[in-house]
Amino acid sequence: MCQCYIFRMSAETDYTLEELCKISGVTPRTVYYYIQQRLLPHPSARGRGTRYEHRHLKLLQLIRLLQTEGRSLADIRRRLAPLSDAQVAQEVAGASRAAASQAREQPSGPDRSQWERVVLARDIEVHVRRPLALQRGKRVERILKAARRILKDGER
Repeated sequence: MCQCYIFRMSAETDYTLEELCKISGVTPRTVYYYIQQRLLPHPSARGRGTRYEHRHLKLLQLIRLLQTEGRSLADIRRRLAPLSDAQVAQEVAGASRAAASQAREQPSGPDRSQWERVVLARDIEVHVRRPLALQRGKRVERILKAARRILKDGER
């Protein structure tokens, strides 16, 4: 069975939490966390029929764009605070146009990434494709640190 969604894209559009998450690519837990962290405003009505406005969607899109630049949530909060809904929409539109332009300019040739060989112990190594996005790079470093600690403890 096919599920089809039709979304009105006017400024008056409102979304259920499920619709908002599906369109923006985040989880409900992320939406709740962003509201708690004051990155998103509370929805106008709460409870069973909670609806999220178009501005929630645009803010989520801008937050995700800023995260890809490696910005912290505190930095993103400071950046979003003075912006009006129209300015948020302009930032998202501008970033989308820039990404589309960059994608057109990228050669469709071979992948230019490189593999980094990380030796953890005499017989153990990990290979990591570089470059990584900032958040993913931080996670990999945490994994490598934990692996080194585990392997060192095993040698005792």
